[in-house]
Amino acid sequence: MLDPEVTALEPSKLSLMLGPRGSGAPMRYARAGVDVLVRGERTWLMQAPSEATFSPVHPADLTETAPWPWSKETLYACDQEEGDLMFVPDGWSRATINNKESLSLYLQVVTGVDDFSASV
Repeated sequence: MLDPEVTALEPSKLSLMLGPRGSGAPMRYARAGVDVLVRGERTWLMQAPSEATFSPVHPADLTETAPWPWSKETLYACDQEEGDLMFVPDGWSRATINNKESLSLYLQVVTGVDDFSASV
C-alpha cells in the first residue's frame, strides 16, 4: 500500500486508534502522517503550518459552544468515512472527532531531514 520504493515515505511510527462516538484527539501539530479509517466515521479539523495551534482540550469540549477558540478563516475541515485514507502534511495542526465508533491505523512518515522539513 505505502511501499517506500514507490511513495518515498519512510514509516517512523504506527498507531492504532479505537474510540467511541464523541471521542477524538485534541488539536496538535506533528509530522506528516497517513490515517486509514478501518471502521467508523470522523471529522478532521486542520490548520496550515502558518496558523498551527496546540490545545490539550478535547475538540468536542471546545466546539460545543461559540465562539470557537480558532478563527474559522484558519480552519479546514473534512469528513473521513470508513475505508478512506487521509494524508496530513508536515506541520499541519489536526484534531479529530469520531462521529461513530471508529478504528484507524495512523502511520507517521518521514518526509525530510528534520521535523517539518519536507523534501518530496
